[in-house]
Amino acid sequence: MAAAIKALNARIRSNPVTDYFCSTHFWGPASNFGIPIAAVMDTQKDPEMQVPLTFQLPSSMTPVH
Repeated sequence: MAAAIKALNARIRSNPVTDYFCSTHFWGPASNFGIPIAAVMDTQKDPEMQVPLTFQLPSSMTPVH
């Protein structure tokens, strides 16, 4: 299995286009560009359908001082 993954990775990295497409140099800015788009789309949603942003931890998960 490891050999198959290594061979697939070598094949992807041998092509400059797929190497760039599979790198963080592409996906980092692409995801950062998508965050404001998602925020704008959220402003158009029905406010009744929104989930509250606050929540309370169960008492078993609270830190002990």
